[in-house]
Amino acid sequence: MKKLTSATAIGMILAATPALAEVTPKSVWENLNSYYTRYGMTVESASVDEAGDTLTVNDLVLTQKTEGAETRIDMGKMVFSATGDGAVRMDMADEMTVILDLPNVAPIDEAANEGAEAATEAADAANDPADAAEQDAAAADAAGDAAQAAGDAADAAADAAQAAGDAATANEEAMDRMDDQPAVEPRKVTMTAKVANEDITVREDGEAMVYTYLLPQLDIAVAQVELNNGKVIQNPASIVVANLKGDDRVEGTETQKIIQSATADSITFNLDVSGDDGESGKGQFVLTGLAMNSDTLLPAGGVAAGDLTAMLQAGMTAKGDLKIANATGNLDMVTKDEEGQNRNVAMNFAGADNVLTFAMDKTRLAYAGTAGASNAEMTLPEVPVPVGYGVGNATFNLDFPVAMAEQPQNFTASYKLGDVTLTDSVWGLFDPNKALPRDPASLEVDLAGAVKVLRNLFDTTTLDAAARMEDPNLSDEERSALMEQMMAPPADLRELTINKVALDVMGAKADVTGKLAAPEQGDMETPVGTISGKFEGVNALLDKLGAAGLVPAEQMMGAKMMLQMFAKPDPQNPELLTTELEFKEGGQVFANGQQVK
Repeated sequence: MKKLTSATAIGMILAATPALAEVTPKSVWENLNSYYTRYGMTVESASVDEAGDTLTVNDLVLTQKTEGAETRIDMGKMVFSATGDGAVRMDMADEMTVILDLPNVAPIDEAANEGAEAATEAADAANDPADAAEQDAAAADAAGDAAQAAGDAADAAADAAQAAGDAATANEEAMDRMDDQPAVEPRKVTMTAKVANEDITVREDGEAMVYTYLLPQLDIAVAQVELNNGKVIQNPASIVVANLKGDDRVEGTETQKIIQSATADSITFNLDVSGDDGESGKGQFVLTGLAMNSDTLLPAGGVAAGDLTAMLQAGMTAKGDLKIANATGNLDMVTKDEEGQNRNVAMNFAGADNVLTFAMDKTRLAYAGTAGASNAEMTLPEVPVPVGYGVGNATFNLDFPVAMAEQPQNFTASYKLGDVTLTDSVWGLFDPNKALPRDPASLEVDLAGAVKVLRNLFDTTTLDAAARMEDPNLSDEERSALMEQMMAPPADLRELTINKVALDVMGAKADVTGKLAAPEQGDMETPVGTISGKFEGVNALLDKLGAAGLVPAEQMMGAKMMLQMFAKPDPQNPELLTTELEFKEGGQVFANGQQVK
C-alpha cells in the first residue's frame, strides 16, 4: 500500500481531472500536463501544434518510476478541439502501448537447482507416504472424519520423517545455494489498449468542471510477458470492457474534491497460458451490470506522487461503492504431479448482486459488502467426484481504527453466511445412507470492542524492514532487530464484545454472547469477563453422526462427557444445553460455577 502506480493509459486519462479556469483546448492540455507532473509522471511529446480551435499533441509518452520499476505509456496522438458550445472534446489514438519494466532480478541458478533436486530425491521419496496421508486427510476432512485421517497422516509422517532426515544432510548445501537465488518472475510486461469512437468532453458547471466520457469498447491485451530466465509468454490474457461511461466532477485547484460515477455493461477477463511441458491454464471471468461511485478529497501541497500514506496524513479522504449485478467464471488447468503425470483441475462459479462499500481517512478504515446467491463447483484429481457448494447470501462489515493513539479505540466486525448448501455428490462422500439432515446451514458473527493501535497501520515501516532483510551485509544483531520490529504486533486488543456468534448446521444450533476485557496490567491472554452459550440439538446430531459412521462408538462417549462438563441441560427442554464460562483475575476459568482452570 506504499505506492499507487498507474497501469493503463485510459486509467491515467480518466483519473486526470484538474480544475480549469477557462475551457479551451490549450488550457485543458496545460492542466493535464501540470496534473501529470504534479503526481510524479514525466510527460514527453514530439510536438504540440495549434490550428484554430484545435490543439494536437503528437507522440505523447507518459512515464512513471517507482521502487525500481518503470511504467511507460505510449499514447500516440491526442487531439483537443473546441465544440462550439463551451466544451472541449478529447480524442485519443485508437491504440496505445503500456510497457512495465520490473527490476531485473537474476533467475534461480540452474546448477544449484539441479544439485538441490538431486539431493532431495531421497527426501521426496520418503515424503510420498506423508503426501498420500495428507491427501487422505483432506478427503476425510471433507467427509467429516478428519480425526481418524489425521491420526493416519501422523503415523505415516512419522515413518517418513526418519527417511527424510537421512537426506537432509546431502540436501542442506544445495538448498543454501538456492536460498540466495530469487525465483523466476516477470521482468517486462507489454500491453496494448485499443479504443475507438470514444466521446470525452470537458465543460464547466458553476465552479466545478465536469468530464463526461463514453467508451463503447475498450480492449486491453497482455501481449507479452518476459521472464527473468529468458522465457517469453505470448498473449496470456486480455480484458474487454463494454460500454464504459461516466462523469468526473472536479472542484477546487490546490485542494481538489473529485466526485466520480461510472457504469459498464460488462468486463470480460480471458486467460490462456500454455507451457512447453504441457501445463496450461485457460479460463474466462465475466462481470456484468457494473456501477461505481466515489468521493475523494485530495490534499494540496507537495505530497509525494502516489504515496498513499503521505496523502492520508496530509488530509486525503475517500469513500465509494461498487456494484456488480452478476459474476461468472470458469477455469481449466493442467499441472504436473511429482511423477510428471497430468493433473487436471476445473472450476466454475456464478454469483449475483455483489455490493462493496469503503471509506478511509488517516484515522479509520471501513469496508462492507453484501452478496446474493452464489455457487461453485470444482473437479480435483484427489477427489473422486465434483465438489460443489452454494451460498444463499453473505455480508461482511469492518470498521477499524488505523491511527496510533494512547487510548483504546472502538472497532466493529461482522460476517454472515446464509443458506449454505453442499451438492449431493459431496454429501455422498461421507453420508451415502442419508443419515444426516441436509438442511441449509448458516453462520453469523457479530463482534465489537476496543483496541489500542501501537503504530499507524498505513505506516510503511514494516514493509521497509522486510525489504532491508534482503541485504546480505546485515549483521546478526541488525537482522535480529529488524525481525523483532516486523514481528511486533501493530495493535493491542483491550476489549471484546461478542454480540452474537450463531451456527446452524445439520439440525444443531449454537448461540454465543459475552464480553471480555484485558486486565489493567495484562493482556487478552488472561481476560476477565463472561461468555454465555445456548446449544440445541447437539446430542441428536452426535447420535446421527454415530449412525452415519463418522464418530466411532469409542469416541462418542468422550464427546458426550465433554458436553456434560461444559454444558448443562435446561430443566424445561432436555435438548437445550446452556453454559456460562467465567474468566477471573489471575487466569482462573469457571464453567457453570465449576473451576476448570
